[in-house]
Amino acid sequence: MNIGKTMCRIIWKDDFFPETEGYSIPSDGLLAIASVAGFELEGYLVTRPDAAEEIAPLEENDLFRQVVEREGVKNQAEADWPGFDLTDWQTLCRDVCESGKPVLLYLEKTPVMAFIQKVDEQGVLLDEFQEDGNWRGKMYRIPYEEMERMVIGDRVTRLTAKYLDRRLAPAELTEVGNTPAETLRAGMRQKVLCDVESSGFIRQVYPVAVTRNLYVAACAEDFLLDGYEIGATSALKNVCLRPDYTDAVYREEGLKAQLAAPLLPMRGWREMLEALKAQRRFVEISRTEADCREEFYFGRIRETTERAVTLDIFDELGGWTDEPLRIPYEKIGTVAFGMRTLELLGRYADEAE
Repeated sequence: MNIGKTMCRIIWKDDFFPETEGYSIPSDGLLAIASVAGFELEGYLVTRPDAAEEIAPLEENDLFRQVVEREGVKNQAEADWPGFDLTDWQTLCRDVCESGKPVLLYLEKTPVMAFIQKVDEQGVLLDEFQEDGNWRGKMYRIPYEEMERMVIGDRVTRLTAKYLDRRLAPAELTEVGNTPAETLRAGMRQKVLCDVESSGFIRQVYPVAVTRNLYVAACAEDFLLDGYEIGATSALKNVCLRPDYTDAVYREEGLKAQLAAPLLPMRGWREMLEALKAQRRFVEISRTEADCREEFYFGRIRETTERAVTLDIFDELGGWTDEPLRIPYEKIGTVAFGMRTLELLGRYADEAE
């Protein structure tokens, strides 16, 4: 199956849904997109043919498009598409039902993970399951007119469904901690997923190193470990241990066994950033603004002083800016490195030098 040749950006009539970037799938019925995020195929989005306000091709010099094309995402999208009939909701749901694949449905803007168990002219019979690995219970019917969109093949739905009947046992906690820093250390020692709040954002991480000054944590998202974040231990506002179904899936997928602390000095920001500079790491640094907003900057560390780091900035147009940016250490929210998106941008940035 040949999908659209050029990446496009879709703006939806209902602004509840964010813009989508990807490749269109030829259809005379439903609108279908091989959706791309973080330079990766994230699944196939299917919706009503009149749901889009605008579909526009990305410019040839668009950095996102260039990296995606270089990584061969289009070929993967063509190879992985299951070939479902997109004539209308009934034919699509019939094919999905026969395939046994779980899907993510949006019903009145509410995401629902489910298996389609029966299809007729009026609608479908859904067997819904939840993020905590439990079945909702009683199946229920949904008419086609209530379907807003369907996502096929996304990683979270697929892996949540994979272990539904396994009754995964959660991790047993032996310690919790009385402060955010103590709780983070407890999560590190027990290899338990943590919700970490600092600088106004909540992220899911596995802490791998915690000192009085800094912490390093493996970033956990969509059942993937993707790089590391570094933050000031004193800036932690709240840490919550999560020995739940999500944590158990990470364990069953063998990801917790891969956790390891990178060899970096933990005494303070200057030593840490000098080590990242020596490794020529492409990093993302968040800077906390006066109004508590965070601004994010990508690039490579040029130099450090006792009070600040200077970053050479790589912008969204795919080039280096003329002026580096100086960020005082007390303004740093987090520093991220090793993420797939950062590694890809780093390779592209090397060519732009």
